[in-house]
Amino acid sequence: MLQEEVDEDQLELIDPLAKLGLSYHFEDEIKKSLDKIYSKNHGNYGLKKDSLYATALEFKILRRQGYNVPQEIFNGFRDKSGNFKAFLGRITRECYIYMKPHSI
Repeated sequence: MLQEEVDEDQLELIDPLAKLGLSYHFEDEIKKSLDKIYSKNHGNYGLKKDSLYATALEFKILRRQGYNVPQEIFNGFRDKSGNFKAFLGRITRECYIYMKPHSI
């Protein structure tokens, strides 16, 4: 659990650097962090169930940097019939509405 919080903190630092166009100053550090996160989670994507925010942030940043991250990373937030769990329905729509105009 602590490692997941550290990963989320690292991703929260990397995201604004990329949005501001400053990530090139920290290419080596970012690459090392993302390689570590990717190698730790590679193949375990269906098991993540803790934080939709952290999972979405990881998905977005790793994909943007060219890592092969499958959409199955979100399977932990789906019910047995493949739909997003009921409590996430409202949150997912609100996040989409908020993130859509702000996405890069």
